[in-house]
Amino acid sequence: MTEPLSLQIIGSKALGGAERWFARFARALAETGAPAELAIRAGSELEALYLGPLPLHRLPLRTVWDPWSRRAVSRLLARVKPDIVQTYMGRATRLTRLDPPGGLSGAFLRTAGGAVGGTAVSQGAASGRMPGAISGGGFGGWSGLGPGRDTVHVARLGGYYALHPYRHAHAWIGNTRGLCDWLIQNGLPAARVHHIYNFVDPARPVPSERITALRVALDLPAEAWVLVTAGRFVPVKGLDTLIAALARLPAAIAERPVRLVLLGDGPLGPALRHQAEGLGIGERIHWAGWQQEPGPYFQLADLVVFPSREEETLGNVILEAWTWGKPLVTAGFRGAREIARHGEDAWCVPCDDDQALAAGIRAVLADATLRQDLARAGQTRVQTEFAQGPIMARYLELYRHLASRGP
Repeated sequence: MTEPLSLQIIGSKALGGAERWFARFARALAETGAPAELAIRAGSELEALYLGPLPLHRLPLRTVWDPWSRRAVSRLLARVKPDIVQTYMGRATRLTRLDPPGGLSGAFLRTAGGAVGGTAVSQGAASGRMPGAISGGGFGGWSGLGPGRDTVHVARLGGYYALHPYRHAHAWIGNTRGLCDWLIQNGLPAARVHHIYNFVDPARPVPSERITALRVALDLPAEAWVLVTAGRFVPVKGLDTLIAALARLPAAIAERPVRLVLLGDGPLGPALRHQAEGLGIGERIHWAGWQQEPGPYFQLADLVVFPSREEETLGNVILEAWTWGKPLVTAGFRGAREIARHGEDAWCVPCDDDQALAAGIRAVLADATLRQDLARAGQTRVQTEFAQGPIMARYLELYRHLASRGP
C-alpha cells in the first residue's frame, strides 16, 4: 500500500508549544520518509524555525472569518489532493472544511461504529472502558464506510479548547489520555478519538566549551546551581509561582548560588520582571528569550523546574528534562499526574504553591542520589514511552487506517 499523503496546516502567528510541536513533527515526517506537505501562516514566527525539507506553502490564514483564507485553503487542498489533512489549533481547523462523501450526515458521523486498538488507540480502548475494543494490532473498522479517495480531516488537539471549532473534523488526536476522555465526554465519537503522546527532539549534546561559553554569556557564576524552565509567558505556565518560590530559597544552597534561567517570552514578561525586582531577586534570574535550539540550556541545567497550573495539558518541558537526563521538579497539574511518578522520575508538588515548590527544589538540590535517580528513571521513561520512533509509527499507522477507510 502506498503511504498516504498528509497536508499539515497551522495558522498561528506567534510561537508557542503547539507551533514548536508542529516544527518538530514536520521534521520527523521528513525523517521517516512519509509523504507530506506543510502550510503555515505567511509571515508567522514559525518562519524562523527549521521545518525540514518538506514542501512548504504560505497561506494568509488571517482570521477564521476571512473568505480569502478559506479559499486559499480550499485551493491548496484541491491542488495537493492529500489523503489526510491534519490541522492544529482553532484557526486552521475552522478554515478547513471538508464535507463527508456521499452526503453522509452529521448524525451518521457521530454514531459510526468501530473501536481502535493496537498502537494509535482511542482513549476508550486505551483505558479499557470501551466495549468491543480491539486489543490486537491494527484498527477497527467504521461500520458502513468503505475505502475511498476522499480526504480525511484530522484535528490534532493539545489542550482543553472550546470544541465548536473542531467538531466538523472527521477524527481527532489528543496528546494525553485525560484530554481524550474529555473529548469523548463532551460529545465526540469515541471511535474517532485517538490518543498519541508527544515526543521531543533527542538530546544532542554540544561540546563542553560551548556550555562554558553559554554560562559566561548568561553571567552565571561558575559554581552556581542552574535551574531551567521553558514556556510562553502566559498564566497557565505558573511562572509567577516559580519566581515567588525562588524568593523563598536562600541565595545559596550547599554554598552554591542559585540561579534561574527562563527560556521564553510572552505577554506576562513585564509583570514577571516587575515581580522579580519587587522581591529583590532580579539578579538571580536570567531572561534568555525564545531559543530555536534550547538543547544547550537543558544541557547546562542542574535541575529543570516546571511550575504549570492545573489547566496545562501535557507539558513538553517534562519530556525535555527526561530526554536530557536532568532531575525534574514539577507542579502536579493534570498532565503531570498522568505521566510523572512522584519520587521515581520527578519530584511533584501542588500547583500554585510557591512554598511547596521552594521546598521541592531545595530537597532535590540537597540530595545528589535523589537527583541521579530521578534523572535516570526519567531518561528510561522517555526512551521507552515517548521516543520519536514509536510515536511517529503510531501516527503513520493511524494515517494508513484513516486513508483506507475514508472520512
